[in-house]
Amino acid sequence: MSTTVNRHLSDPHFNRIDHALGRPVDPLAETYRSHYAIQEVDQRFTELASSPHWERGQTVNGLTFFYVTESGRKALAEHLLSIKDRNRLFVVTWRGMPAEYATTTGRKAKAAAWRDARDAFPSLKFGEFVREATVEVAP
Repeated sequence: MSTTVNRHLSDPHFNRIDHALGRPVDPLAETYRSHYAIQEVDQRFTELASSPHWERGQTVNGLTFFYVTESGRKALAEHLLSIKDRNRLFVVTWRGMPAEYATTTGRKAKAAAWRDARDAFPSLKFGEFVREATVEVAP
C-alpha cells in the first residue's frame, strides 16, 4: 500500500484525483481509497462525469461517487513528475527495525523516525539516533 503525503496541488483537476486517492506518494501503487463524492448540483459534477480520469458510481443520499480510473492514476503520476513533486518514500532502519516515511528528504525521514522512536525510548537523543539509523529511498 502506498504511503500518503501532506500536499495540495495547484491544478484543481489533479488535486481532486490526488485527494480521491488519499494523497499517495505513488498514485500507481495500491491506495487505501479511490473515490470522490459530489452532489449533482455541484459545478464540478459535469467535469468529473465527462473526464476519462473518473468512473461514475452509484448515488447515495444525494451524493454521487466517482472512482479514479487507471488513466487518472497515470495522468496524476505524470503530473507529479512534470511539477517536480519531491515527495518520496524512504526506509529508515534503526536497530534492525525498518519503517517507511513519505517526505521530501532522507533527513526529514530520519527526523520523523526519531520522533516515533522517542515514544518508546524517551531518553533517546537525536544525535545518537542519527548515528545509528540508516535511510534509503524505498525501491
